[in-house]
Order: sequence, then C-alpha cells, then structure tokens
Amino acid sequence: MRRTKTPSKPIGRGPAPPEFSSQQVADLVGLTTRAVRHYHKIGLVPEPQRSSSGYRAYGPEHVLILMRVKCLTRLGLSLEQVAEALDDPRGRQTERILLQLDQVLAERAHEIERQRQVIAQWRQTGGSAVLTAQAGLQVHAA
Repeated sequence: MRRTKTPSKPIGRGPAPPEFSSQQVADLVGLTTRAVRHYHKIGLVPEPQRSSSGYRAYGPEHVLILMRVKCLTRLGLSLEQVAEALDDPRGRQTERILLQLDQVLAERAHEIERQRQVIAQWRQTGGSAVLTAQAGLQVHAA
C-alpha cells in the first residue's frame, strides 16, 4: 500500500473549512469508523490532524478521498487497485483497472445469463429435467 501525506491546510483568509469527527465522516460517506481507521492504517487515506481535544478532525479533502475509496471498492476494486487509482492523477492506471473490471463483470453477466437460461428450461420441463455436468439439461421422458 502507499503512504499518504496529510493534506496541508489551505492558506488564506476566510472561514475555516468544516471539520468532522470520525463518526461524522463515517456516517457522511457511508462507512464504519473501523473501515476508516483501517484505511489510515494501510496508508490508503491520510491521517487527519487532531483537534485541540485530541480527536481526529477530518476536512472536506478527507471526505472526498473516502468517497472515492468507497466508490471504487463498490465497483469491485481491491484496496491495492484503489491505491493505484488514487495515485494516478491522469487516470491511466484507473482506466486500465476499470477496463479489466469491466471484462470480469461482462464474464459474470454472461455466466449469470447462462444460469438463468438453464433455470428457465428446467422450469419449462416441470422439474423433470436433469442437470448435466456442463450445467445443460437433459429431459427424461416419463
């Protein structure tokens, strides 16, 4: 996994960006606090600065990174692939990873469709069909 740097706070005047607690950021993104801590531990997401009371103080940049991590993992990417995608500002690795994922999903979709056809044929025969080793059907005359 990669090691990330803590994002620097923006320089300039104006209101300070909002800060979120661990629970707030987890709820906002739809993760558990345990998952967020795990992402810190493996270096996927940078540790935020601590508040004056010692709690993690997440900024908007952390929320965006966590949202991207969640989106990519929901697509089926491994955490290593997510790390590659996060380290890829131009999107070249991300494109390669997503193409591979699309191929895997297309194969799964084909397999699911084939299984659905077997089920439909089996139902049409009233359950009198016997599944063969190739997951095809043989109908036995009664």
